[in-house]
Parts: sequence; structure tokens; C-alpha cells
Amino acid sequence: MQLILKTKPMKKILFIALLMNFINCKAQSPIIDLETPGFLPKMQNAYYKDIGNYLEQFAGTWVYTDGSTSFKIVIQKKTMVRVTPKHYEDVLIGEYQYIKDGVEKVNTLQNLVYGLPNLLEHSIIGNFMCRSKYGNPLCNDCNHNDKKVANLYFVDPITKLDAELYLRYTGNNQMRIFIRQKMILSTPEHPVTNIIMTVPTGEYIMTRQQ
Repeated sequence: MQLILKTKPMKKILFIALLMNFINCKAQSPIIDLETPGFLPKMQNAYYKDIGNYLEQFAGTWVYTDGSTSFKIVIQKKTMVRVTPKHYEDVLIGEYQYIKDGVEKVNTLQNLVYGLPNLLEHSIIGNFMCRSKYGNPLCNDCNHNDKKVANLYFVDPITKLDAELYLRYTGNNQMRIFIRQKMILSTPEHPVTNIIMTVPTGEYIMTRQQ
């Protein structure tokens, strides 16, 4: 009987300790709107969440066609991705295929089929949201509150170059994208040659596939 009386309080103390530890962990993992200005320092263990589900509208398969030339992008939204050792974010990831004059030039879509050990290694990744009327590329016909996803990484596995990708959903299962190649620093040891992206830079109007 004496053993039972000692054991029950110990179990109660252990349960309270575990409960307090769980509450403490939750308190240290706040959920913050992903649209919080990016210049603010990231909070330790915070989850920067797409609270308004703005990124959701870009998920899917998008295609641009011009005769025998086509450009396909497949985008997925991933939640609570550990972007750095100190915090999590919702992000868009993607892969693409480009066919020119009937000849396939690049195809990274298999990375979504088989997956990658690190989500941050996908050919397209990002989540930065901003007003469409400001920053490049400018949108003269956008309303003040129209938004876009800007500065996504767009990696070319053929040339090893990378670019900035901008997405703007325009309704009716269409979005405008803009690809801008990043500047390359030329040095005597590593001179810049006239290498261009496999997918031509510029604007594309893409349609979501049903």
C-alpha cells in the first residue's frame, strides 16, 4: 500500500512536467503572417504561415504554347518548411519543362515525381509577396491592392545559371510570369561568356491545366 501511495504522486508530477513542457514549446513557436515585412528579423522557432492562402492559387500545372514551342511549370505549395535552422515558412516549389520547335531542351519535372531530400533544392522555390504596381516588372494596369509572388529562384540545370521568377494570377485560370536572368560577376579568373538561359527570359501568359 505504501508503494502505491508514493507512485501516484510521482505519476502526477511527471504528467504536469510533460504538460508544462508541451505548453512551453507551443508558446515558443508562434505563428506569424508570411506577409510580415521581410526586413524584420525572423523569430526563433516561429512559423511564417500563408494565413490568407494567397499562395494556394498558384498550385497546379501551367502551360504556355506557341506553335511547336511549349513551356510547362508544375507548382506545389508546401507548408511549414524549415527554411533555416531557426524558423519555418510556407513556400512554393516547382519544376518545369521547355520544348522549342518540338525538341525538348530541359525537363526537371521528375524531381516532383520522385522528390528531393531537400525541398530547397527544387528548380523553383520562393514565397515573397508584394504589390504588383511596385518593383520590377511594373504592372501599369494593376490595382493598388493587387499582389504578386516575386523573386522566386529559377534554376537552369543545363547552363547552371539562375534567374528571378515573378508570378501574378490574373483570374480565369491564367497567370502572367516574368523571368529575369540574374547578373553574373565577371572576373579575370571567371570571365562571363554570352551564356543565356535555356528558357528565354521575358514574360509568358500561362494557363492552368484542368
